[in-house]
Amino acid sequence: MCSAMARRAMACAMAAGALTACNSIIGNGNLEGPVGDGGNMPGDGCSGIGCMVTNCAGQAKPPTSVSGIVRTPDEMLPVNNALVYIPTDALAPIIDGPAARGCASGAPFVHAFTDVSGHFKLVGVPSVANLRLVIQVGKWRREITIPAVTDCGELVLSSSQTRLPRSSAEGHVPHIAVTTGTADALECIGRRVGISDSEFSRGNGTGRIHLYAGAGSPTTMLGSETLEPVAALSGRMSQYDMLLFSCDGRPVGRPPQEVRDFIDDGGWVWLSHLNANWLAQPAFPTVATFDVNDATQIPPAVAARIDTATPKGQALADWMAQVGAASQGQVSLETGHNTCSGIETAAQRLVYFDPPVSSGLGGVQLLTWAPGSGGRLWFADFHFQDPIPFKQVFPTECESAELTPEGKLIAFQLFDQPTCLP
Repeated sequence: MCSAMARRAMACAMAAGALTACNSIIGNGNLEGPVGDGGNMPGDGCSGIGCMVTNCAGQAKPPTSVSGIVRTPDEMLPVNNALVYIPTDALAPIIDGPAARGCASGAPFVHAFTDVSGHFKLVGVPSVANLRLVIQVGKWRREITIPAVTDCGELVLSSSQTRLPRSSAEGHVPHIAVTTGTADALECIGRRVGISDSEFSRGNGTGRIHLYAGAGSPTTMLGSETLEPVAALSGRMSQYDMLLFSCDGRPVGRPPQEVRDFIDDGGWVWLSHLNANWLAQPAFPTVATFDVNDATQIPPAVAARIDTATPKGQALADWMAQVGAASQGQVSLETGHNTCSGIETAAQRLVYFDPPVSSGLGGVQLLTWAPGSGGRLWFADFHFQDPIPFKQVFPTECESAELTPEGKLIAFQLFDQPTCLP
């Protein structure tokens, strides 16, 4: 520890605004050191990196800051409402399962949330070498080290520094289970946003994303390994943070009570198209009106409106415009259906067909429901990607083109995870 006398001696030897000596050993949570403002010293109670914030205002300079844009693992899409912070202690492990929340840890010193463009700016940053910075959204978390900041200036980080982790080697990836489908290929969404192939495994594997073969799905293999059937997921749901169920091309019976319990415990669930039949079961409240036998032929590229009546809807509309997938609150859908005709008060509508702009069609394309326990259900009356015929092996069935508007709608929700502050 640097004594008060030693600190005063160093202050006399420093050029205005420079930080030396103690900075080289920063990392001790009890370390005291100079402010670095050309002579104004902290009190004896000051400790750690909190003492290393330069008094730039006293020098008529802007504050020391760090900024950037948080993006998905592939660096292609901005992430809204991500938490960026500077920790002063070790990060706590993130626990798998719906009951464990995704919270910041490590005693954050300064923090900021991103806007819909993914932009953040931390102001009043300590002027220390090898500064730790954490990017977190729910249970997605990555920590990086910044070699040096710009004293009394703004350091703009690159997208490679501020993206979310591609693998567990780079940070924490939520534990996710995904089913393959006869009519949808949700198993491809993680890969399409940049998750490394090494993180995909069978249901009993070590990857962070577990794949299960849906009933009748053409995709039944992961490399040379045969996927377990979706029935194997029963009894395992509580180990996951998120569940995504691809459409099987027909209503399929699965244990809706177990899914409801998962949501009540704090889990996140995505249901695609004909999985709507689950929501008609007694396990769920009446969130919407469904007709899984509706045979309405939906033409390609139908315009749908994003419902901006709520903050969540407005954020979605702004973000979709930001990524070039919407204009004036409208998005063009190529895989929409007419299964859901309307919502009840328990649910929130996000995207819907509006007859004047939707070729005379009506109905809800995306809705969400939350029981108040921290969990959330999403229902999409559209597909992410139609399976490629005769492609049985993941990931060969996954397309590589830019995400469609449907894909971007799913990606937004995938990273729209709450992050609590201690």
